[in-house]
Amino acid sequence: QMCKETELLLIEILRQSEENFENSYSELIRETLIMQNITATFLEQIVNYLEAHISESLTLEQISADNFTNISKIQRVFRECSNEGVISFFQKMKIEKAKTLIRETPMNFTEISEFLGFSSVHHFSKKFKQLVKMSPSAYQRFIK
Repeated sequence: QMCKETELLLIEILRQSEENFENSYSELIRETLIMQNITATFLEQIVNYLEAHISESLTLEQISADNFTNISKIQRVFRECSNEGVISFFQKMKIEKAKTLIRETPMNFTEISEFLGFSSVHHFSKKFKQLVKMSPSAYQRFIK
């Protein structure tokens, strides 16, 4: 009879252990989803901020200060989610905006460059060509 009681005790311990494991696993999944949601919300916040400041020449220090966070968090989140840094991402956003402005407005390249906060039309053209693989004027001819 002692053997039977021991066996029942072991079975009960195993059941509790499995329940604890399932609860722990469920909790881990829940926490992971919460963290992913927080990361996605944070990323969305930063991207919205960048869109709102597309005409400016931002620094990491400025972005982190205006969003009440630290530089390393912004860099880590952008590296994890987009495999690039926030400034590189911002430059790509600017060039995508430039493409839209070339397509949809009568603005010339100097005006677009100034609107997007580039230091010069030369810098704008160089960055455009680097990312689009053609100059702004070649792009303009291509789309018309």
